[in-house]
Amino acid sequence: MDIFRTLGRIRKNLCEAFLQERSQRASAGSEVLCSLHREKLKLFCLDDQQLVCLVCRDSKKHTSHRFRPIDEAVLDHKEELQTGLEPSKKKLKKFNEVKLNCDETAQHIKAQAQHTEKQIKEEFKKLHQFLQEEEEARIAALREKEEQKSQRMKEKIEGLSREISTLSDTIRAIEEELRAEDISFLQNYKATVTRAQHTLPDPQLVSGALIDVAKHLGNLTFRVWDKMKEIEPGITDFTHSESEDPEDQSEAGLEQRNTVIL
Repeated sequence: MDIFRTLGRIRKNLCEAFLQERSQRASAGSEVLCSLHREKLKLFCLDDQQLVCLVCRDSKKHTSHRFRPIDEAVLDHKEELQTGLEPSKKKLKKFNEVKLNCDETAQHIKAQAQHTEKQIKEEFKKLHQFLQEEEEARIAALREKEEQKSQRMKEKIEGLSREISTLSDTIRAIEEELRAEDISFLQNYKATVTRAQHTLPDPQLVSGALIDVAKHLGNLTFRVWDKMKEIEPGITDFTHSESEDPEDQSEAGLEQRNTVIL
């Protein structure tokens, strides 16, 4: 019986030794080694911005270079990258604010078109059926202007969305790098910094996006009445005269009220 117990202990010890050795080999195999010397990477060269082993540190290539332990280098570089990420986050906020402004303006354009159409129809109700063609022509012009301005705003919003998406992807990628393992973070650091430094220009606010309501409604009754006189000369003139052509009227009031991106 003692012999069997002894053999059992020997077999158990051999199995444990085998499993421990295999675990150590697997652990050693997962380490990232220096491509030149096949040694474990333990330091970070501040001058060359790369991971090095102890043999690299003592080599001629790195003479007089400065080195830091990997954990210190990771903390320093993460702090630097985190600081550099703040402008991108602020810019993303600005893009979202401008996009919101454009979304609201796009809705306002549609509301303007609907309201102006209603007013145009009310004006034409005062006239005879003869004015139907004139009404349709002016509504068509309004629709065309609405379409033009809405299309311009749509294109601008799409452009802002693309830029927001690009900036968001950049921020997301950098934040993923900040959560990466130390070795992977330092290996990708140069590329990450380059990506972080590639910024988009600030969105610019300009005027002129809204429909010029005065152009479509200004002195409408008189202008239509005046046009009717060409067909019915006997129609009595209005006691007041028409002002300058709406095409020449300033849009300053509209621009001050709603300044948007184009």
